[in-house]
Amino acid sequence: MARAAISRTEPRATEGYLPSYAELAFLLAASIFAFIYYGDAYRLGFDWGDMGSYAQYVRELTLGAKFGDAVGYGPLWYFLGIGVFRVWGAHFGAVLAVFQIVIFASACLIWLAARKASGSAIAAGIAFLCVLCVPPFYASAIRMLSLALFAYPLICFARAENGREFWPLAATAAAIGVNFALRPDFGYLYTAALGILLMLRAWQTPSAPAARLGYLLKMIAVSAVIILLTLSPVILHAAFDGYLQPFLADLLSYPWRLLFFLSHAGGMDDVIKDSGKQTASFLKILPLGALIHGTLPQRIFSFLIYSSSAVLVVVGLNLACRLVLVPAAAADNRLRLSLLMIAAVQWPGFALFRPDWVHFISFMHAYTILVVCVALWLSRDLTSTSPVRRLLKAAAVVVIAVQMGLFVAYGVFIDDSGWGPKQAQRDTVFAGRNGVRQFVSADQKRLYTDIFELIEQNSKPGDRIVCVPYCAGFAFMTDRRLLFKEHYVDDGTPLLYPGWIDRAIALTLEVRPPVVIVLDWAPNHTEISRFDVWAARYMDYIRRTYARSVSFGMGTVWIRDPAPATPERREAIVAYGPEKAAIGVPFNRQPSGESAIWTKLSAPAGIGAAILLDDLPLKTFVDGTAVSALVPADLLIAEGRHWLKVVNTNTGLVTNAVPFDVTAAP
Repeated sequence: MARAAISRTEPRATEGYLPSYAELAFLLAASIFAFIYYGDAYRLGFDWGDMGSYAQYVRELTLGAKFGDAVGYGPLWYFLGIGVFRVWGAHFGAVLAVFQIVIFASACLIWLAARKASGSAIAAGIAFLCVLCVPPFYASAIRMLSLALFAYPLICFARAENGREFWPLAATAAAIGVNFALRPDFGYLYTAALGILLMLRAWQTPSAPAARLGYLLKMIAVSAVIILLTLSPVILHAAFDGYLQPFLADLLSYPWRLLFFLSHAGGMDDVIKDSGKQTASFLKILPLGALIHGTLPQRIFSFLIYSSSAVLVVVGLNLACRLVLVPAAAADNRLRLSLLMIAAVQWPGFALFRPDWVHFISFMHAYTILVVCVALWLSRDLTSTSPVRRLLKAAAVVVIAVQMGLFVAYGVFIDDSGWGPKQAQRDTVFAGRNGVRQFVSADQKRLYTDIFELIEQNSKPGDRIVCVPYCAGFAFMTDRRLLFKEHYVDDGTPLLYPGWIDRAIALTLEVRPPVVIVLDWAPNHTEISRFDVWAARYMDYIRRTYARSVSFGMGTVWIRDPAPATPERREAIVAYGPEKAAIGVPFNRQPSGESAIWTKLSAPAGIGAAILLDDLPLKTFVDGTAVSALVPADLLIAEGRHWLKVVNTNTGLVTNAVPFDVTAAP
């Protein structure tokens, strides 16, 4: 009876994975949907971080840099961008279009994996639609591609009958070889997954222990040879192009780096050796209490985190029981193990390293393949079990359905990178160099225009500049080059690269970049992850040696050799407010809790303008003739008259001074 029950969970032997006419029609409709959906949603916004870093890295390579001159992923990931730039030139829009194709092709491979695993067109279609609706953040497309290349051949290998497993194994090993050239960390993780599946196949072989060991060693040797053969073109390219040593050094460093990230996950026991200060190098996962006490987005996200983790545990325990109690269901057990590992391999990169939505999407793409199969198996079993078991299985199917629904709803309508928020927020165009022409919000356009003009006014195309943290796109949109080979730096950088701050100071002293951009941003949501905190010694050097700084709303630009002063230009403050305030009473209160004052000028203030309060510059925001600033609370603790004026050292602008009175509290 146990064997009969098990057989119903396996895909029917008569069900092939070749699409029927109905499936072809579905795929055609999905393709049309993706073309419209991606073209509409993902042309919106300018990603100056991860995607900007990719475009800038490729740009550096086309200008003569070699792999190893910058820190990134495997070289194969950048060959695609190099090819695009050689055809179209350095063009941000062309890269986005190619990545849309990569994302859609990866989604099709994920559909194929779900189709092969489940044997159901409906289950695979549901997985496909979820992935299409919530594609990866562009810079995470490499994660989706790595998953898509590996999932289908591994599932084929798991399902292959004994004696017919060579070609599925060869395809799986080749996919791993490609991953070593794309993302070496996934190459190692997928190698471990394949090794576990090989051990299970060897254990299931009806032979003597020595024969099983021989089979295992043979399959390991075949896998290793195919992985090396697949990787050999990249190795040869590295040898002929002069970057073999850094390529191999980077490739072989990943086991240590994976252990490093695992041991430092969540900021536990992190110590920046240069300063001895504690740090939180990684984001922390949402606490379980967020299910009850968090905001609606936090409750949804935490539910997805903890419910999917619980499903992984339950599936793992069920598989362990099946391996012991029903070893005769060999192919089915291998299939379940492969699906579990495909999802589990994506879990640490999210939960232990970056537990944010961008990385969670990559996990959910793999998780979706698993749970559509689990839901299908549970549904097929509902009619042949006891009422209690039927209730439990129905509840599990409902949980999975809710997960998929919330995943799509959150990814499409709540997260800032989703289709809904992008449509609502971006209604104007920002244009820069290298084909940057994207729909952005009005606030973003002002911000990017300010940054663009500051870089343009104080450096030349081709100059090396500093953009930290995570903002290489600013160099790309102005056709500048980056000084640091580490495009991403945060408070974990000195842990991973000891002595980085000293090397950064020495390199800045040697090259003398004309512009240094420092964002006022905490990437890991901790005060110490702000660049000017963990890299305080570098910032001390910049403050000593750079003549001028200009605030631009989300950070500061430091200028080494400012342009010659322009003649003074007089303008008038034609309106402002408030004209007075009571001691300790906030006014025009901002979301940060600070008070704000505004002015209107007789002419546009220009980039770099600032409101001075008794000659003290305030944090200022400029929008044409409207200039506003935040007023620190410690300036409002005593009665007296203060004077406001607006100046811009870039243009010589100076306005008349107007009074601002602080009065006794009523």
